[in-house]
Amino acid sequence: MSLQKIDFCFSAWLVLALLSTHFAAVCEGSAGGQQHRASSPDVLGSCLERSRTLLANVTNALGQKDNYEGFNCSQILLSLDITNGMTVKACEPDTEENTGCSGHRKTPFNKSACLGNISIDLWDYKNELLSYKHANLEGTLIKRVDELLEDSFTLTPAPQTATLENNFENRERLCKVLKAFRVRIVTISRVLSYIKLSRMS
Repeated sequence: MSLQKIDFCFSAWLVLALLSTHFAAVCEGSAGGQQHRASSPDVLGSCLERSRTLLANVTNALGQKDNYEGFNCSQILLSLDITNGMTVKACEPDTEENTGCSGHRKTPFNKSACLGNISIDLWDYKNELLSYKHANLEGTLIKRVDELLEDSFTLTPAPQTATLENNFENRERLCKVLKAFRVRIVTISRVLSYIKLSRMS
């Protein structure tokens, strides 16, 4: 199942959830011994806001033509997911059976496993983006990733990747990576909304 299709399933569920539930949650849990912060009921709202800011920054980075010399990034249809691919399935919300979402998980939603996968994804993308020194992403995009990690998750970072040469192949790779990251951030925002909605009092 494609990320876009699962994102559609998230959207459909959230429309129904918004009609029947109210906000009451914090960004908390643990997975693999890693803790996810939850200092107050306002933390999850901050997580959501930071994820939306990060989405805007990724969209802006995709529009920086200087980073894509030799081609038009907007015309690249393919994206490059550099993660282990587990987050979408781990974070699929609980839904009624036979909803049409063919990738429906057979086990109950596990918030800790979901948040653990999100934190790993954020670190994976951060380390990947740090390797594109020519793109000057550290002062804006990577800073926003750090803010979301600091606000929501704690995880020992993986070693930073080596700097990639500024050539056509790597500029094209950056375009594809950012397109995949944008899709993942949309998913992350919807997951955080789901967690917030599911914590009914």
